[in-house]
Amino acid sequence: MTLYFLRLFLAVLGLGHIPFAPGTWGSIPGVLLCGVWASHWWALPFLFCLSYLGIKNYPLENADPKWVVIDEVLGMGTACVIYFQYYRCYHWLGLLLLFCFFRLFDIIKPFPIDFVERQLRRINIPFSILVDDIVAGIFAGLATIFVMPPVVLC
Repeated sequence: MTLYFLRLFLAVLGLGHIPFAPGTWGSIPGVLLCGVWASHWWALPFLFCLSYLGIKNYPLENADPKWVVIDEVLGMGTACVIYFQYYRCYHWLGLLLLFCFFRLFDIIKPFPIDFVERQLRRINIPFSILVDDIVAGIFAGLATIFVMPPVVLC
């Protein structure tokens, strides 16, 4: 029974079990929680710790199963916090750009995201599953700030 709830948490209420694009589906709650991330940024380290313990204590079938999408929520949360700290508000275009950049960086894993993931996978698999998405979130937040039109203000 405990493993059932743990799997439900790691799959973000089952979104990770959608057969096509589970990572994209798993990123949506991260965007929807943008207001939480703005006012309660400390929730991210707390969620990171819970996710790390969950991944560490769940018998995974491989090093990064597709159904584990809690890392996408963390990555999107990281991107949202960076964006909010810069603009101090959210705009629908900014959230759309955050989502698109995050998915792009999470899928193609440019340097240093791929490097970080490969290095950490040799040392600590639960940590590598989470940190590559956090780094992708950092990249997405910075890229959105860089390309966001200055005339679009909140």
